[in-house]
Amino acid sequence: MSTHSANRIPNNLDWFIFDAYHMEIKILTPKFINQIYDKGYRKIYLSYGPRYAKAQHNYQLTSADLILPENIVFDVVLIDSLNCCHNNISNIIKSKLYIIGNDQSYGFSNSWISDTFTNPFDDKNSEAFVNYNEFSNFKQESYPYASWFYNDTVHKILDLPRKLSPEDLRKQQIQKHLDSSVFGKIIEVLMKYSKNNWMCISYNGTKIDDHHFTEKYNTAAQTILNQCPIKYTFLEKQYIGGSIVKPICPIYLYEFEHFFGFGSKCGGYKKDRTRYFYSYKMSVYKEDKNSIYTFLNDFVEVEWDREFLKFIVWLSINYLGILNSHEEKKCAEELAVLMKQNKLTQNELTQLIYPIPFKQREIL
Repeated sequence: MSTHSANRIPNNLDWFIFDAYHMEIKILTPKFINQIYDKGYRKIYLSYGPRYAKAQHNYQLTSADLILPENIVFDVVLIDSLNCCHNNISNIIKSKLYIIGNDQSYGFSNSWISDTFTNPFDDKNSEAFVNYNEFSNFKQESYPYASWFYNDTVHKILDLPRKLSPEDLRKQQIQKHLDSSVFGKIIEVLMKYSKNNWMCISYNGTKIDDHHFTEKYNTAAQTILNQCPIKYTFLEKQYIGGSIVKPICPIYLYEFEHFFGFGSKCGGYKKDRTRYFYSYKMSVYKEDKNSIYTFLNDFVEVEWDREFLKFIVWLSINYLGILNSHEEKKCAEELAVLMKQNKLTQNELTQLIYPIPFKQREIL
């Protein structure tokens, strides 16, 4: 087995990670190693790759200053056996324990004496395996975050200006988009409650006549259902949201049973089980496809009145998965305060969540 463990983020201050593929500094020097030690790190994980391993190799062959003070001795040096150094790293990093697994690459074994290092997999009760296991079980993060984290660690060691993390950059960009939009405050509320998921909820109100439904395939239920599109008219334009759904017949499929809340083998099946289905059709982020920013561009001149408030709430329910947060009432109340309108009544909110097909509502 190899000792390769990519993009790990330590949860303690013992480990320093030198992954040359990520690093701004590509070569380990005695001076840099000294600085690492002075900051309290006692365990090092090394990963190179052929290009950077060659650079380290050339440095160690040509540099006249490879001597480290005798009192600098690390506890562990763990080497990525898939991306290891060409040169014996013990020449410049003194350690009580050197660890490397199988699958040594790029001629590593030719530059190391076999009794210099320990294979952690030879004995799973060994100190070598305990340290390897500790490192390999650290959380694995994304490539951008790992790159930032490793270099940020170096910046802290060398007292260099630090850069924002990918997460902080993302937040900064999101805030910039919000600040530049007329609807920034509205979108900020919607971001708070939106959930990227689909939602299917039961309805126990007025029975909806069968003639409103047509047979259509539903991806969440993975079968054909009776479905009635949820429509909303605002400023004389009709918008299509989720669907009112009913089963056609029992389907012994987990997705179908989960969708309607039936038990295994359609236990508790009812042919008149009416549910309301909503999917996340829109993003609250400007750079994404089908962004709410783009959608709201058509409403820049619209007055923020009660009808626009209802439309925004309907939009959040049908396009933004607002019901998945189970806080749709709070969301509607925050929007009302922001838009300087009276809060929606429970009846108004219920009609937005559980609409009845228009012609039937006229009859009622």
